[in-house]
Amino acid sequence: MTGQNAKPRISIVLGSYNRFAMLTECIESIRSNGVDVPYEIIVIDGGSTDGSVQWLVAQQDVITIVQHNFAVEGKGRKRRFSWGYFMNIAFNSAHAPYICMVSDDCFLHPGALMAGYKALVDAPADVAAAALPFRNVPVEETYSARRTIHDTLFVNHGFYRADVFRRLGGFEEDLYELYKADGDYCLRLLEAGYRTIAVQGAKVDHFLTDNELRQLSATSDRMAKDRQAYMLRWANPPQRPPAAC
Repeated sequence: MTGQNAKPRISIVLGSYNRFAMLTECIESIRSNGVDVPYEIIVIDGGSTDGSVQWLVAQQDVITIVQHNFAVEGKGRKRRFSWGYFMNIAFNSAHAPYICMVSDDCFLHPGALMAGYKALVDAPADVAAAALPFRNVPVEETYSARRTIHDTLFVNHGFYRADVFRRLGGFEEDLYELYKADGDYCLRLLEAGYRTIAVQGAKVDHFLTDNELRQLSATSDRMAKDRQAYMLRWANPPQRPPAAC
């Protein structure tokens, strides 16, 4: 962390669960990224049993939040928490005005974090998010920011303005279990009069697990359920508020 006595300008947040090797590689790529403003790293762990939690709490530059993946309800029943639920905990724990969300299976190329930070700091007031271009390894060779329905740029890995995030109430927690909440948020940004931009000169490698590679050719039940809820909610393009006179 740069300037440990200064209030952070960037909060870097990520979720993790039983991916110790990937997690440590990701955090090392953050530490060696060349960030020259004060920052903090926040990891929300789903109750890993592979040594991740023990390693995390020993890291002096990492804020570790442990929130188990399931809530135990009556008669021993378990209810899985959504991706949005976990990310809202991490984002609402952030101290910085700019929040960068990445995944524990990412490698951030040097300079990516400062490029994203400067892009959002220097952007017009109606820009509230900045997408870092990434590629899915091993199936893609080129880096790109991604678009969702209605040709809307969204942030899968990238930066958010914390004030706008809290004003909008964070990510949707109830409609989606694991997918689509990031795209949903950027569509809601449009409805609120904000834009998302793509960051130039940044690269992120997102390493697909064997399970994710299988899902590329066979849609999982969770993915299909989330996609259906997403398409129903956003069957029509978001309606931006009229411009001020």
